[in-house]
Amino acid sequence: MTGTVSALAIAAMAVNVLVCFGLPIGLMIWLVLKKKSTMRPILTGMLVFFVFQMILRIPLLQNVLAPQPWFQSMAKNIWVYALFLALTAGIFEEVGRFIGYKALLKRQNAWWDGFAFGVGHGGIEAVLLTGMTNINNLTLAFLINTGGYEAYAKTLDPGTAELIFQQMVQVGPGELLLAGLERVFVITIQIAFSVLVLYAVRKRNLLWLGLAVLLHTLVDAPPVILLNGFGWNVYLVEGLIGIMAVLAGVYLWRSHKAFLQMDGHDHTTGKMPRGPIPGYVPPCPYVPTGAAGDDSSQE
Repeated sequence: MTGTVSALAIAAMAVNVLVCFGLPIGLMIWLVLKKKSTMRPILTGMLVFFVFQMILRIPLLQNVLAPQPWFQSMAKNIWVYALFLALTAGIFEEVGRFIGYKALLKRQNAWWDGFAFGVGHGGIEAVLLTGMTNINNLTLAFLINTGGYEAYAKTLDPGTAELIFQQMVQVGPGELLLAGLERVFVITIQIAFSVLVLYAVRKRNLLWLGLAVLLHTLVDAPPVILLNGFGWNVYLVEGLIGIMAVLAGVYLWRSHKAFLQMDGHDHTTGKMPRGPIPGYVPPCPYVPTGAAGDDSSQE
């Protein structure tokens, strides 16, 4: 095996690590310092992803379903396979969010709590799925470029060792950077899903939860189908994910106003009116301020 990993490729891996760790941490610090958020919704988002994806869904797929003949047959049809994986991701993650809100965040149900939940959920996903992968890639690049890969390759199947080596020396920095960019898009989308499920909790209407599962499926399935079924260029697929992230951002902006209205705020000023709105049940007992213009609420 001959060849080295380019310096640009190594730099791209390092950038991905910074994005996958730095963006979530930066958002957490901003939420705590600027928005006075507590760590509870952030940590709940992390816990929900870890439990419902890493402990429940992924082992179920890999260890229980993968050996089944029907699953292996289904995997040959990219349409059905992609839709199945996307649907299970939607069910596990969105139901997990719902349970997390109901069990651990009963009194923290403002819009910013949903935003913080999404930062934790999307942030730990970025760290575990992309950040750690790029740290592993940096280690492999170091071994290849310093001549240590031969010793490592002896611990692997020869075919696997050769495949890993060729992928590492041939990959370009542009393709690598897409992984970091995708995490930015996905974190935005995860925040939007977190707010949508919180809306379902606030409205006490499971139809909104069902919508979250459906939308999650429609977000996850098309990129897999277009990339593997239609041979789309990876840059076009990432562009599609970027469009989804923009739509998620638009939803977040609009949903913020909806939550303010549910909380009895004037969305144009952000202030709570002096008296309770007819039919409005606030998340905590209403205490009149007795002074016009007082801002007795926090976003």
